[in-house]
Amino acid sequence: MKNNTGPVWVIAEQIDCRIPSITFQLLGQARKLADELKTTVEAVLLGNKMKDQPRQLIAAGADRVYFGNAPGFEVYQSEIYTKVIVDLARHQHPKIMLIGSTSVGRELAPLVAARLKTGLTAHCIDLVINENGLLDAKIPAYGGLISIICPEKRPQMATVAGGVFENPDPDENRTGEITVLAAPDLNSFRVQTLETVTENPKGVPLESAPIVVACGAGGYQLPGLVLHFISQKHSFDRGLQFVGQFPRLTEKLKRYAGNSAVNLLGNHPNRTRVVLHLVLFFL
Repeated sequence: MKNNTGPVWVIAEQIDCRIPSITFQLLGQARKLADELKTTVEAVLLGNKMKDQPRQLIAAGADRVYFGNAPGFEVYQSEIYTKVIVDLARHQHPKIMLIGSTSVGRELAPLVAARLKTGLTAHCIDLVINENGLLDAKIPAYGGLISIICPEKRPQMATVAGGVFENPDPDENRTGEITVLAAPDLNSFRVQTLETVTENPKGVPLESAPIVVACGAGGYQLPGLVLHFISQKHSFDRGLQFVGQFPRLTEKLKRYAGNSAVNLLGNHPNRTRVVLHLVLFFL
């Protein structure tokens, strides 16, 4: 499926009919790539009971939105979403396909890539067009950046995490096409969602935190900067979690952050190796 003139695709996501920021960020970057390639930007949006969401995608940079709006699309199911996207791609021949590195995208992207027999670059931190008109996907590795290209297969696929690219300024005057997709025949799929249980997240999402401090093994010698932030009464909403005993660090954090910040996961006197993973969310 090699195509040098096809559109740049963005696989849009929706959560309870709300489009997350990662989709708009991908559309903004897709617009830049498409302008350089002199092609169009197209988005695929699957969901249910949606109204103005396709217009939001057009305002963010899409020229066409493939819009599936049916009960079978309401909840993400890998089998249904993969088939719809793969069948559509085989007919429309996108040159590039961008997917958010989310809980949905990290499962969906490799499934689509495998069905289309193309390559996939995951967790990209930059996307540019090289001198040969190929997508140059950059990922961090070996203390620097490496570039990955897919010269033979199409589409050239990449996943990107939220916050890598900026949100574009919406242009409400932009015009575009909306192509309605047929509802899926649920009886032809092996898995169906019978019920969904939603748990409201607590605290500040990682992508929304102004400051993120991460400490790994060896955290018993916390940098002075981290302790300074804690001592300044900055709040964080996820407790510090420890596996094993580390009384010196525990007491130090209690002194600076208070008991509520420390979640000691049991006593494990027989453990000789302590695994420590801290992610602090500061407001």
